[in-house]
Amino acid sequence: NEYRDILSNGNVIWVEGKASPELEADGSILWYGYISDVTHRKLIELKLTDSQRRLRAFFDSKSDSTILLDHQAYILDFNRVAAQNAKLIFDKDMFQGQNMADYILPSTKDIFYADFAMALSGQVVEREFCLEVPGSESGWWLFRHFPILDENG
Repeated sequence: NEYRDILSNGNVIWVEGKASPELEADGSILWYGYISDVTHRKLIELKLTDSQRRLRAFFDSKSDSTILLDHQAYILDFNRVAAQNAKLIFDKDMFQGQNMADYILPSTKDIFYADFAMALSGQVVEREFCLEVPGSESGWWLFRHFPILDENG
């Protein structure tokens, strides 16, 4: 178990306790265990959770479809607008781990992969398409590909 404790001086700490029972010959149970201070780890976890919550709120507040892909065009993350558009255009639910090829119209696949390759090389690519959405009028869509590089480029 993990729990928060307030010390007599008012400081808050997080502790983790683990225990396991051992049955004695007389039928009694002897418990062996320990409690350790995990405050440092817990504070880092809380900061990370808060940061992830803020990032998710920002990501989902965008009115544009936003999809984060890995270098092989597999979906790492997406916002609610992207999921709504995938359902509208392709009548498919969007999932992490799927390849973006599942959400590209056949007529635009070659262009997508050319633009994606340019983005992988470090370029920002913008392209407008007139797309026909089933059950709706055609509409113009702006596609923007840009790299997000890690510390290794």
